[in-house]
Amino acid sequence: NTLFVAAGYALLAIDAETGVERWSVPLRFAGSCSPVVDGNLVYAATQEGHISAFAIETGEEVWHYRNDNLLFGSPAVAEGVVVIADEAGVVTAIDARTGREMWQRPAGGEAFTTPAIAGGVAFVATNAPSLTAFELKTGAQLWRRDVGGESSPAAGDRFVFLGGDDQSVRALDATTGETRWSSPLGYAIRSSVTFADEALYIGSGPTLTAIDRDDGSTLWT
Repeated sequence: NTLFVAAGYALLAIDAETGVERWSVPLRFAGSCSPVVDGNLVYAATQEGHISAFAIETGEEVWHYRNDNLLFGSPAVAEGVVVIADEAGVVTAIDARTGREMWQRPAGGEAFTTPAIAGGVAFVATNAPSLTAFELKTGAQLWRRDVGGESSPAAGDRFVFLGGDDQSVRALDATTGETRWSSPLGYAIRSSVTFADEALYIGSGPTLTAIDRDDGSTLWT
């Protein structure tokens, strides 16, 4: 098992059991971008807008793509596509195997978030605020809603979950974008949403809250 860390100006592969470094490669400043693994490649982005794919066993660079805008969110990878959203408000989809640009679309506002991908759809949040669903392979806009902020979305089979600057976390229908439930938490939500089994977990101010994924009721706080 290998742990991948973007540390300043390098991407490191570290043995998860021993902590021994397996390899490292130079990067431009990684900033707040985290690497992501899919198959036999690890993808790393930098704050300056560079995205590269590396072989997980050797660290050999497979491809490199340069975006002209700043990146503060991490790349998302699924179904053979890498998706990034940048501070200039542009969403870019890249072929995960070749590094070829597939499409670019307006995000709806400045993006400091990591996209979510599920069911052939990429979901991108901006600080406009907005949450937009794009068809993953073509970039066609499926819907856009005026919710969100600096919280990154999390997507499941039926819902996409998102925290907002309006102090609420909500579940939107992944197909239509209609709000299924909304739960106020008392603070503007800047942390990202995560879920496991039937629970959704979200930080708001000094509080961590577990929420039922189906109806938005609080499980514990």
